[in-house]
Amino acid sequence: MKKISAFLALLLLLACLSPAAVLAAPDDIPSLFAQDEAWYKDAVFPLIVRDGIRYIPAQLCAMFDSVEVTLPRDGNLLVCNTETGSYISILFMQQTAVMNGEVIRDVPIFRDNEMYYADASLLAEACGLSLETYEHENGALSLRLYDNDRIFTMEELIASYLPQTEAEPEDTLLPELPEESEVPSYDGKLKRIFVLCKSPQGDDVPFPAQKNCELYGIGYTHFLDARSTAEDMIAASADGSYGLYAPDTDNPVGALDLCNDSISVYTRRKSHFTLTTGDDAADAALREAGYIPIVPDFVVNGASRPDSLLVSIINYIGTAGSCTLLLEDCWNSERMAILLSELANSLYRTSNLSEYSVN
Repeated sequence: MKKISAFLALLLLLACLSPAAVLAAPDDIPSLFAQDEAWYKDAVFPLIVRDGIRYIPAQLCAMFDSVEVTLPRDGNLLVCNTETGSYISILFMQQTAVMNGEVIRDVPIFRDNEMYYADASLLAEACGLSLETYEHENGALSLRLYDNDRIFTMEELIASYLPQTEAEPEDTLLPELPEESEVPSYDGKLKRIFVLCKSPQGDDVPFPAQKNCELYGIGYTHFLDARSTAEDMIAASADGSYGLYAPDTDNPVGALDLCNDSISVYTRRKSHFTLTTGDDAADAALREAGYIPIVPDFVVNGASRPDSLLVSIINYIGTAGSCTLLLEDCWNSERMAILLSELANSLYRTSNLSEYSVN
């Protein structure tokens, strides 16, 4: 009787749990990844498994630069690799598709509000992408689409979302830093990390570095561009120095001059700081026009490892006394912002470029 009662209690407990709760990935680990980045709408449109089929939002494929996801007409989903020309065109109501000239029937597809979900294997094959999954201890899955440009293994991606081990102090997020004897000697002055952030390129950027700096109390210099709002301009000026950024232009001097003219209306001053174009001749032209193109000592992007990079930064400023650190709009920059907020003390400080000459 005791075994039967225990079994009935277990059934009752499972009945009280929703399927989403039973299958949810632990510790807020994303269920979907594209390359090394989490699907930015994972909280609303996660991986769904039905009858053994893994369904993913078709828009996940659009996180790849070479893939376009469009709706040529109502009920027609088109996913196309613009580099290879491979494609799949799915008719939702008919549940049929044409993939690279081949007709496919009974296509696994459904719609959640305005989001189309389709068989992950089918979409990956159509786009020329690879697919892998990771099974969590509770049986839930995380899935990744990737091509040859991935940096991390699936295990490394999942590990980046896991809590620290019990052996580590719970109140620290810092990686293991060099022993004091290993850090190059310096004259004892305050060591500054001059953090640089560009304005987000678009309204739907999932991990804006500038917002993360504000969230975690990081001192930074905002590099404004033609898209920046009046509020951005005033805030950047109030923080101290600000910079200018003119992406994707054949005339960086002219573009920066236009930015300076429009921004100075709100800030009442002009900036000479800008970011390197990556071209020596263009940078020379900028310097001749009175601008200072900054080549960051360190850059955090989607391929960076923030924990190990922080150790390199500590070693570098142990000798140089300061460094410049550019944070791109990616999830690694949020991790770096957290690390820098934990690092702030009487020896290290994140700063605006206006403090460059401050001892």
